[in-house]
Amino acid sequence: MAGSPKRASQLRLLTMHEDDVFNHLADGLTVENSIRFWKTSKRIWYKWINETPERQEKYKDARRQYAHSLAEETLSIADGTVDPAEANISKMRIDTRKWLAGKIDPDSWGDKNHQAAITINIQDQHLEALRSLGDVIEHEEDEAVEMVEIAPEHTASGLAQARREGET
Repeated sequence: MAGSPKRASQLRLLTMHEDDVFNHLADGLTVENSIRFWKTSKRIWYKWINETPERQEKYKDARRQYAHSLAEETLSIADGTVDPAEANISKMRIDTRKWLAGKIDPDSWGDKNHQAAITINIQDQHLEALRSLGDVIEHEEDEAVEMVEIAPEHTASGLAQARREGET
């Protein structure tokens, strides 16, 4: 194969400088710029990253370090803004870094307002209570207790049957 020696030399170069590659990423060098810096292709780059689980973990750690740096940078930007005319620019810079940190490391810097959705159907609760009482309920009227028989069309099975009959 014509391209094999070149690919092999690129993989060897990345492997020889593995610590430098991950240090560059942790310092904020983008993957695109790292690919250009190491004079390799995206295909070779990702093949090299995915060769071993240890390397994949080093890549994730470097990206987390970068996200942490971005988050800390927001503080410097905010503290360094003294001119009200620059406030909007600073806010945009801070928001961009917060967004990027959240995308790179969502566990640490992502939005935490994910709430579990809970739906309670009161009608089902009510029907379940009626079923548990049986066919007879007590109804209080003028201090006297009157026994009332529930008509089948007012029970859950009666309602379902009535709906089916109404659809046909």
